[in-house]
Amino acid sequence: MSLAFVIMKTERANVHLDALNLELDRFVNEPNPVITEDYIKGSRYIRRTQFRKIPPIIGMLLGEFLYCLRSGLDQLAWQLSLPTAKAATPKRICFPIFESIANPDHAPYGRAAVEALKNSGLYERVKTKLVFGENISQAAQFTQSGSAQIGILAESFIHSPAFASGHAWKIPQNKYTPLLQSFLVLKTSANKDAALAFLAYVKSPPAQAILEKYGFAKPESIGHPIPR
Repeated sequence: MSLAFVIMKTERANVHLDALNLELDRFVNEPNPVITEDYIKGSRYIRRTQFRKIPPIIGMLLGEFLYCLRSGLDQLAWQLSLPTAKAATPKRICFPIFESIANPDHAPYGRAAVEALKNSGLYERVKTKLVFGENISQAAQFTQSGSAQIGILAESFIHSPAFASGHAWKIPQNKYTPLLQSFLVLKTSANKDAALAFLAYVKSPPAQAILEKYGFAKPESIGHPIPR
């Protein structure tokens, strides 16, 4: 059993905590102008007070701190399971520990991964060694941390800085059914014009080029034209 990754995650959480405390001190000690407005509306006397907004970086650092702590617990649960790990033991090891395997049918990327392994003739050889993440992000976390030696991930993860030093091999498209992704604009949207503008941008050549860069093929290229 190795606690190296647990320690690394804990140390990283401490770095985020230090940065968070620094930002909180700065926020608390800076001048805090309070805007107060009094007015009368009908028979009511109304006072409206507006306080300074919390900087976005505080929420971001808090999220990073909690993520590293949770990831450290995942790593600890994984390492504790290794001394007694057998083929019949749970394949989804995280905190809290679950006793059932995450069903690939619930995660499109997991379903495609299993399909690719079966079509490549590898599934029966490796199925007892598979560890299923709750979703594609957790599968990436297992791979990045070293808990899993190999990961089957979305191509977009491979282009991220976290995987810059790793090695990747692209699974041929004919080994799995294409994952079709789409989005819609709600009729009841409070910002319908902005949503429609974003929809138009996603369909534009510049946006399509960005998506292709990160592994998202044009639907037309795999026989599924974009609905108009």
